[in-house]
Order: sequence, then C-alpha cells, then structure tokens
Amino acid sequence: MAQDKQRRLAGPVTVGSRTYRPGDDLPADVVEQIRNPKAWAVDEAEAAAEAERKKAGGTTSGHRLASYVTVGGRTYSPDDPLPDDVAAQIRNPKAWEGGKLPTLTDGAAGKDAETAPGADTETAATEPTAGDGEPVAEPAGDGEQKGRRSGSRRA
Repeated sequence: MAQDKQRRLAGPVTVGSRTYRPGDDLPADVVEQIRNPKAWAVDEAEAAAEAERKKAGGTTSGHRLASYVTVGGRTYSPDDPLPDDVAAQIRNPKAWEGGKLPTLTDGAAGKDAETAPGADTETAATEPTAGDGEPVAEPAGDGEQKGRRSGSRRA
C-alpha cells in the first residue's frame, strides 16, 4: 500500500531490519509502527492552518488542559469546557498547555498555592490557635526535640 500523501518521513527510519528514507513508499503496517512524532515531516502550511483553527474546550479565558485531569471525581479532557472554579483547583503548570497556570478573570488561579481551594485567604494566612487564642507551638528546630522523638520507644 502506498504512503499517505499527508505523512512523509523527515529522515531515515529503520523498522525491523529495513531502513526507509523520505520519499519511499511505506506499507501501512510500517506506518503504524513508526510512533515517534519526530520521524514525520511537518508540512508548514498544514501546521499553520492547525494553529489558526480555534480549539474547542478550555476555560472562558481560553486556557486549555494539556492532558486529562481529574478534579473532585470528574475527569476533564483538553476538549471539555472547564468552569473557572474547577480550573482554579488545578495548580500543576504541567496540566496546562504552555506549562503555565492560567490567570482567570476572577483571580482564582492567582491565589497562593498554599491556600486550599475555597479557603479564605485572610484566615489561611493567620497563625493556627489551640482554641484558647494562644498560637499552636511549632516543633523545636534545635535537634534536641528531634532527638527525643526519634529515640523514644513505644511500650
């Protein structure tokens, strides 16, 4: 079977014991075995047309997921419409196309990464209290406290 006109090799590729070069007719089973996208030549006109096409899905501000992401038990694909409140919970830049966290219109994604989604930033920034208004004691950092903890045994 002849090679698809839209797909042509960018350089020599060896499949099994045979090497195929750009311009060679490729059997369909060989085309299926070549999975590295760098092996294929990219037609600049087709790549530009693809970039021009508006992609479906993403947030209202146009940010799209790079892969499938599960939030709150629901899985979203890059082609799914993504509500801004769900997008604000996705804090890993690798989950987004371009590798950057989106700036949402309500500023939800711009919150401090240490603050849990839905938490009030003013109360999250205050020190935790023990109930009587006194701050909760932080663990000692001088090694003495650590030594006692690691050396203790359970009875």
